[in-house]
Amino acid sequence: MNRCPICAMEYEPNTIEQCSNCGFDVNWKVKREQERIKQDQQEIADMTKIIERQNQDESTLVSAYKFRIRAYRNLQQYHEVIADYSKIIEITNNIFHRLDRIHFCEKVGRYEEAIADYTIIIENLSPNSTIRNYYSYFYGRAYNYEKLGRYDEAIADYAKAIKIESKYALAHNRRGIVYYKLGDYQEAINNYINTTEIVPQYAPAYFNRGCAYDKMIKYHEAIANYTKAIEIDPLCRGYLLSKTILCDIILKDNQEVLDLLDDL
Repeated sequence: MNRCPICAMEYEPNTIEQCSNCGFDVNWKVKREQERIKQDQQEIADMTKIIERQNQDESTLVSAYKFRIRAYRNLQQYHEVIADYSKIIEITNNIFHRLDRIHFCEKVGRYEEAIADYTIIIENLSPNSTIRNYYSYFYGRAYNYEKLGRYDEAIADYAKAIKIESKYALAHNRRGIVYYKLGDYQEAINNYINTTEIVPQYAPAYFNRGCAYDKMIKYHEAIANYTKAIEIDPLCRGYLLSKTILCDIILKDNQEVLDLLDDL
């Protein structure tokens, strides 16, 4: 049952348009969304007309593509978003539009294209450039290699990011995840330790370390790390569940299990 937000009268979903008690339009969210969709569809039609006109100046054409991208994005038509960013890149040759395209390539699993864009960005910049966070482009490319299961290339790029910025905790953590996937649990743990030395309150690294210890049949160490993750982020059910399973199956600590189940 739904409730009217004004008078709290209950009603079956999709059965009425107005509350019979107070007259409130209970479908206002649906109608607003329908109106937004119409506006986005109209924006696409209008911008397409501008784009298809002959002899457009570069600035007008790029602006039209950007407005159409915004509408496509609202409608979650991400392949069309990528196509329009490709057109903008052809026109402007601005490498930073590739970052925009990468974001949507990753959304739809077009990881090879994301890697190609990161490579062009990396090749056109240098560590000594004025661009901030140059190391993050190696991290981004590594992440896409990882998604494709190209783990050696992922490790190499995470290492490059760390070489440029040694305190890049996310790169240490993700490199640990890759080693974990490869079954090199000790190297994974080493990377998770690096992560928590840089960011002591980063709960996922403790959880990941617990998983690696679990695989190495070092259950007490695993539980200690799960416990630390829970201390930092007590609302994460995954951390609680992992610790509960170990306490129940491995350590037979029934009281600990009951306490954990109360928190789940």
